[in-house]
Amino acid sequence: KIVKVTDKEYNSEAELKSDIPKADIYMTGSDQVWNTVVCGEIDPVYFLSFLPKKVKKIAYAASFGGASVEEKNKTRIKSWLKEYNKITIRENSGIKIASELGIHAEQVLDPTFLLDKNEWEKLIPNRKCDEKYVLVYQLHPNKQFDAYAKEFAKRKGLKLYRVSHCFHHIVRSGKFICCPPVGEFLWYIKNAEYFLTDSFHGTAFSIGLNTQFVDILPKSYSERISSILELIGYENRILKSYDDFKIAEEKIDFNRVNEIISTERKKSFDILKDMIGD
Repeated sequence: KIVKVTDKEYNSEAELKSDIPKADIYMTGSDQVWNTVVCGEIDPVYFLSFLPKKVKKIAYAASFGGASVEEKNKTRIKSWLKEYNKITIRENSGIKIASELGIHAEQVLDPTFLLDKNEWEKLIPNRKCDEKYVLVYQLHPNKQFDAYAKEFAKRKGLKLYRVSHCFHHIVRSGKFICCPPVGEFLWYIKNAEYFLTDSFHGTAFSIGLNTQFVDILPKSYSERISSILELIGYENRILKSYDDFKIAEEKIDFNRVNEIISTERKKSFDILKDMIGD
């Protein structure tokens, strides 16, 4: 309903090279486009490898996902990135990786932050919230997280809800909501008393919708969560012990957080407009 896509599909680098999509600017972004987590190896397409050298290539809020890249991939990654006109990256760890490769990059906000609270709320259904609840959005296997969420809700005297894209998560604790539409997904985050997550975008939307949250960092690729929490000054919302049920007692000052995000949003927009306009 929202995203406009082309009729033509491309399923390989070869198909892209043989019939390059016509555009004024070619952009990579965002999320973990420069990571190996999905297919176990670097995908050249996300480095715009199929394009000739003369075209304009930019990257907005790209991410390596982790804190480093494998030695075997460094030469190829550097050669691809050198072909870009301008590169922006989402996490401070990504800026460090680029620098080590001899590539200049600027840090910007994830694009979910480019829309403010009012814009996201246009997608949220206007319906009453019948009961107070703690919401869990968990991507990674972690039995301790599950047990912690159940006890956290119990101590708060609240219901436990769980939203997930995986049907097999139905066996975990809490009222299960499977694959809600975008607006409903945001509704559940906005109306939660507390939000427990191991997801970067879960964290991003809880910040954007001003919901009190706790982060349970995954074992890998947690740098992006740490980076945004460092930006807003709330690294203390990262759970350090599964015995800590007081972590959310001090409320997040969202007035201050919103000011920080608003300032960074303007910077990111200015950089994006500059990249496109050059």
